[in-house]
Amino acid sequence: TGRRRRQWFHRLLSGQRPVAPPPPIRLPGLTDAEAEAHRLEGQDNVIHLTPPRTRREIWRENVYTIFNLNLVGLALVQLLLSRPLDALLSLGPICLNIGLQVAREVGAQHRLLEIEQTTQARATVIRDEKARSIEPSEIVLGDVLVAGPGDLLFVDGEVLGEGEIVLDESRLTGQSRHITRRAGDKVYAGSLCVSGRAAY
Repeated sequence: TGRRRRQWFHRLLSGQRPVAPPPPIRLPGLTDAEAEAHRLEGQDNVIHLTPPRTRREIWRENVYTIFNLNLVGLALVQLLLSRPLDALLSLGPICLNIGLQVAREVGAQHRLLEIEQTTQARATVIRDEKARSIEPSEIVLGDVLVAGPGDLLFVDGEVLGEGEIVLDESRLTGQSRHITRRAGDKVYAGSLCVSGRAAY
């Protein structure tokens, strides 16, 4: 178009080298049948996460505390002294404390689960020679994935084809520098694609 030509001439006159668009990715990838076979063999990317603590553990750790046991002991002494009203008043803070702690922790787990489900990124995979968007858990061994600017790499792999990508691997190495990866280079899950486009 005319606008692209003007931009190209402007870059040429200003001494900037025109940036060529990334080459199209033409890789077959797996077929749906092959991907299903890999999944049935357990060669998938499903991560089975368990909560830090189960409901039973939350209740147990909030009930059996030194503070609660001291108040229970005080209530027993008050019952032995025939002061049931005082014993009931001593047990009140226990119930209130346990209820608040359990409700706060269970609520926090629910919120974290909701945030994880709403913000989960999707992966672009080539299946049957067509690019499609899938859940990261649907990735199987042998899949060809495509990464572009802003995409997170979900699995370890190797760059394929003619494209190249610039990755931010600070989550893995702790270093804030960007690294360019080309065909044959290894890439690792947790890296973030800063620029470029390539299959891996």
